[in-house]
Amino acid sequence: NRPASELEITNTLALLAEVDEDNSVVSNDLSTLEVKLAPSIAKLNVDREEAIVHAKTNLAIYAEMTATLQPELEKRHQNEIALTKRELTEYEKSIPVQAALLETKGNPAEAKTVWTPVEVKKLTNKRKIKLTKKDDGSILASGGKGPVDYVINASSALTNITGVMIEVLPDDSLPEYGPGRAGNGNFVLTELELKWGAGTNAPNTFGKFVDARADFSQQSFDVKQAIDGVTSGVNGWAIAGATGPMRHTATFKLEKPITDSKAISLRFTLKQQFDPEHIIGKFRISVTTAADPLDFGFPENVVKAARAPAGQRTAEQSAAIIELVRNSDPELWKRKGAFAKVSAPLPEDLKLAELKAGLKNAEQPIHLDPVLVQLRVDAKASNKQSENKRLTVVQDLTWALINSPGFLFNH
Repeated sequence: NRPASELEITNTLALLAEVDEDNSVVSNDLSTLEVKLAPSIAKLNVDREEAIVHAKTNLAIYAEMTATLQPELEKRHQNEIALTKRELTEYEKSIPVQAALLETKGNPAEAKTVWTPVEVKKLTNKRKIKLTKKDDGSILASGGKGPVDYVINASSALTNITGVMIEVLPDDSLPEYGPGRAGNGNFVLTELELKWGAGTNAPNTFGKFVDARADFSQQSFDVKQAIDGVTSGVNGWAIAGATGPMRHTATFKLEKPITDSKAISLRFTLKQQFDPEHIIGKFRISVTTAADPLDFGFPENVVKAARAPAGQRTAEQSAAIIELVRNSDPELWKRKGAFAKVSAPLPEDLKLAELKAGLKNAEQPIHLDPVLVQLRVDAKASNKQSENKRLTVVQDLTWALINSPGFLFNH
């Protein structure tokens, strides 16, 4: 076994000379290239310093020239914000007047069709969209994207349901205030499905819809397409072209009333298969026992409020009528949008941004020849190895011994 160990040791000791030789070669190559490239590197550094001085000078001159402009722009901006807010506030003061007119002209107290919100029990979907039940019985969607099916498990104390209403509602959190989540506030309800069960029984009986009506339907997206059984392609109810963000309603007539002596369990599926963006942002589901379930009528809380003497209404009843008017007034939501838009911070001065970017670019380190960069790295590593060549030899010798046949045989 000894001859093999001696051979390995001899080879390892020869590395001492190789370390010095390699270090000498790398050092010579680096020195030669450093000398060769020194003039161009010096020129690059001079150019860089000149570019930095030039960029700083331009930035300082422009900043001085516009020193009074920016405060003036900000002053005008604040004045515009104040004006828009004042206009919005003044307009909001007209809402109670509109509510009074609604009672006079629309007369909710005499509504033939009254819509009662369902009691929402569970909200699910398979696209990680968050569906949140609000205090008014509405449902707000956030996060995630479509295509998606909203599944709403609910119940109703009504025992003779003739129709269903879907209200789509504006909200501050939605693009263009909604009621859809597309960039323009639109949505496409591809299909509405309903299953029901008596009492607390699982809803497993289909409720068939035979007719539908909407206060507005986009061209080629009539609301009746939402009950035609087609769940793909360009099909469903949409509202592009309507007058701004506002409440919209769609009513659906059942072929046969859903009847039971007890409360009724319901499962609604709102299929939205058009694309990832066109899904409903905020909505509420109500049912009615009226003989004409296609009539838009009024929500139950509004009817009760209208039937109560004005001087005896509760705060909640008064708020119900106000909220209906607010949600149904596109002008109000347009003004809210105008205020939100003008309240955004002023955009950065494009010229100033350009000058700042120029300075940042000028301050970047110069670009050296890749060969020189690599040689500097190699030389540093070689010098370190040369300075520690005794350790290097010991490491290599130990490795040779460990891997020798004799060492392996004896261990």
